[in-house]
Amino acid sequence: MAWPLGLLLLLLSSSFCPALSAGKSTTAVEPLFAAKHPSQYRFPNPRLRRAYIALQTWKTAAIFSDPQNFTASWFGPNVCSYAGVFCAPKPTDSSLTVVAGVDLNGADIAGFLPPELALLSDLALLHLNSNRFCGDLPQTLNRLAFLYELDLSNNRFTGEFPTVVLSLKSLRYLDLRFNEFEGPIPEALFDLPLDAIFLNSNRFRGGIPSSLGSSPVSVVVLANNDLGGCLPFTVGKMEKTLNEMILLNDNLTGCIPPEVGRLRKITVFDVSFNKLQGRIPGSLTDLESIEQLDVGRNQLTGKAKCGGGYDLLCPTPAMRKQSPPLPLEQGLLRIAISATAASTSTSTSVFGVIASKLFLLSTILTAPILPAATVEGLVTSDLRRAASTFIVTHWCFAFGIASSSVFDSRVPASATFSGHNNSAGGGKTSSPI
Repeated sequence: MAWPLGLLLLLLSSSFCPALSAGKSTTAVEPLFAAKHPSQYRFPNPRLRRAYIALQTWKTAAIFSDPQNFTASWFGPNVCSYAGVFCAPKPTDSSLTVVAGVDLNGADIAGFLPPELALLSDLALLHLNSNRFCGDLPQTLNRLAFLYELDLSNNRFTGEFPTVVLSLKSLRYLDLRFNEFEGPIPEALFDLPLDAIFLNSNRFRGGIPSSLGSSPVSVVVLANNDLGGCLPFTVGKMEKTLNEMILLNDNLTGCIPPEVGRLRKITVFDVSFNKLQGRIPGSLTDLESIEQLDVGRNQLTGKAKCGGGYDLLCPTPAMRKQSPPLPLEQGLLRIAISATAASTSTSTSVFGVIASKLFLLSTILTAPILPAATVEGLVTSDLRRAASTFIVTHWCFAFGIASSSVFDSRVPASATFSGHNNSAGGGKTSSPI
């Protein structure tokens, strides 16, 4: 069978990376030129001359598809007029104008990163989100001493974790999500003074390094990898800075360490869709700032305790401290304890109150526990306010309300249920991770 030429070219362009096949070094800085040589122009300063060399080499030797003609303006000596290139005064010498940022987000450019990018020595921002760049990161990027933000997300980069990142001492924001990186996450990553780390949706393996607790990050997202192993107990050391931690679908095993309860500033903690076992630690009730807590789709057991009793949905600690108390809808702890058992041979019991305003959670609560699960508690009359459909689709199927539940209070007549829990369904909500 003969392949159509157009289809064959499309397949080749989607899998072929010139950076890997051409035998070109990614360590030396040797300009390749198909544009006018810089000696034919006059530049305001040597740094803009070097920027011209870097950008022209990138365009002519390392970009092989630019369907939106994003780099069409990349000609001539005025590099500050190039699309996606941003200039600013040099911080240590305001008389010098330098290239401070390159932002090609969403340009759909295919190519690779040439070692000549190191000539952009004043670069503070490099954003290449949503393109088709491939291959490895050149080691020469370690010369970008002022690089503060590096966003390479949604590309086709391959290989092990790019260790050149570990030498970028000014880096504070790292986004490598939606690529094809693989292998272990280096322990040294969490020794860097980063504020945000996004490594989700790659093929990283080898567990979460115990050095995690050394990181000063406020946001860390490692979801949708194949990390395996445990969540390190050192996570408790991140209490002063950590605001969000998302580790869903990482093939994690072991238990949730009680040290998680020390994370007093955390607002989002998601370890759903893993293989975690053991009891839900009572220390989770110490999460003073929590807004979204998801331990669902694991093999956990136990109860979620709030205040003096056991509540399915509880007011946040901040809400309880208010005088007068905040309305429930302003302080509700959004908690999903869905699917804490892994098979129908294990039942899960959740004790407490099915709170009013439950329907407010319809956008974040995920997937059911089990048809065999049992709910004990009070179903409040406020559920009549648009809640019955949500209860059926997200909680009846999850907890067996329609067929096998036990209540210590009468279900209000206004709450009507339909359907059966033997078709328990559901799934992850749409998410950028």
